[in-house]
Amino acid sequence: MADSLTHGTRLLGERVTGAKLTAAQVIAILSQPNRSREDLAREYGVEPSNISQILNRKRWKHLATPAQLTEGRIILNGNRGRRGETNTNAKLTAEQVREIRTSEKSVTVLAREYSIAKTTISSIRNRKAWRHIP
Repeated sequence: MADSLTHGTRLLGERVTGAKLTAAQVIAILSQPNRSREDLAREYGVEPSNISQILNRKRWKHLATPAQLTEGRIILNGNRGRRGETNTNAKLTAEQVREIRTSEKSVTVLAREYSIAKTTISSIRNRKAWRHIP
């Protein structure tokens, strides 16, 4: 499974045999989280449980969310090899990483301030994480 992600041979989204939705349709579904699952399911010809799985990011999670799309963070093939802010799971920006590295605050205070683990702060400061940021 990991090899298929590394080599880009894993079938995701529309490439999955029997997929009933396109990436564009899933992005449209993700942009309407307050609409009823039943209405969306009827519109797109799928079951409400499929809509729930999409909205809860259990299915089609390799796609960027509408918020990420508006920020210019379009990711259609997963996060493999995507560093920093281009990774859809990134919780920090490059500027925040620079602030963490230059800050005199303790690891605990910074972790609380940025809502991330203390080990992440240490990894950033020791240049084990976000190494591509000077």
